[in-house]
Formats: sequence, structure tokens, C-alpha cells
Amino acid sequence: MINLLTIEEIEYIREDVKSILEDCDFDNPIIYRRLVSRTMNTGTGAVTPVYSDIVIRAWRGDLTAREVAISGGQYRMGDEAFMFDPALMDATPRPDDRILREVTTAGHVKLVNGSNALVGYNTLFLLEGILGGDLLVIATTGAPTATIKAPISSDTASLLKENWPGTSEAAVAFKIYRQYEIISRIVDELKAGVRIIGRRLGS
Repeated sequence: MINLLTIEEIEYIREDVKSILEDCDFDNPIIYRRLVSRTMNTGTGAVTPVYSDIVIRAWRGDLTAREVAISGGQYRMGDEAFMFDPALMDATPRPDDRILREVTTAGHVKLVNGSNALVGYNTLFLLEGILGGDLLVIATTGAPTATIKAPISSDTASLLKENWPGTSEAAVAFKIYRQYEIISRIVDELKAGVRIIGRRLGS
């Protein structure tokens, strides 16, 4: 079908799709996290991924029951679709890339080195729907990140999966992101849009 269209028609279609994806009603900023390399600690044998992050304006939506049913087991209820302009990326999405979506920034948190307790001040962990597997990023340059542990039972208290390895923080600003692994990725023939199906890490 693409061979039946003129270059001008293809450009019109691309612009139409772009305008829809960038409409304020559908606009959701996400972080596209590309795996760049892996480093290995020769003492422990632990492998640490190294990522490069770019912020992308994307459309986001839940998969329907029908999409899950006809996927042949590839998708699950709770998987989410993300669509954006492929020109926003410098390469085709890969299966080991990740998507991060901001969930909450309300309040401040207290962290103690060597403890997995996460204490919140004016936070909304329950109200904002924080889940196990979500990623905590604090507003301190060079600080490590941490993964939230399920279940979440309070707006102002939670646990980390591992003890906090960074410097103790009495009250620090933060962001919590939902992390998604990529289940499938499609770049349409006209290169007007990328459609990615993501599954929440920790689900």
C-alpha cells in the first residue's frame, strides 16, 4: 500500500499522526531508557546495566481485553501501550530497553544508609498507586536509585527491596517511576509512529 502513496501524501499522514500523538489530551512524558552497555564487578561477578535516558512525549493507554485475547498469550491484562513519533529516537527500539513513567513527586522522603525503610513526609504512596517494582529516584546528584517493595500499606511509609546504599537523607525531594519492560515494538511502514507494548517490572 505504501507504494500507492506519493511522497507528499506520506508526509501529510506523518504530520497528522504526529499532531494526534502530541495533542495535549494524549501527551504523557515518559523516559525512554536505552541499554548502552553492561559493566561487571570482577570481585563479585555482579553485572550492572548502563542506560542512556531520553524524555519523549508519548500517548499511553491500557490494552483492551480483546487485544489480550487475540495476542496468543503474548500480552496480559495490565500491559500498556505507548505510541510516539519515531523521529524522537535515534535508533529502533530494542527488547532490552525500558520505559519509565513518573507516578508521584509529592512530599519528601527520609532514607537511612543500611536500612530498607522509606519514610515519607506529605507523601501519597497509596493515593498515587505506588506499586512494588516502582523506582525511587532522589534529588541528590550522583545518588543511587532504589526499587520499592510490595505491598504498599501507607501513604507515608514503605520499604525498599534492598537496604539503602547511599548517604542518609533526612528529608529529600524525590520522584517515583513505574518501570516497564518491552514486550513488543512496531514501527509502522510509513514511519509515522512507534507502538510499544510495555509490562510493568515487578508485576
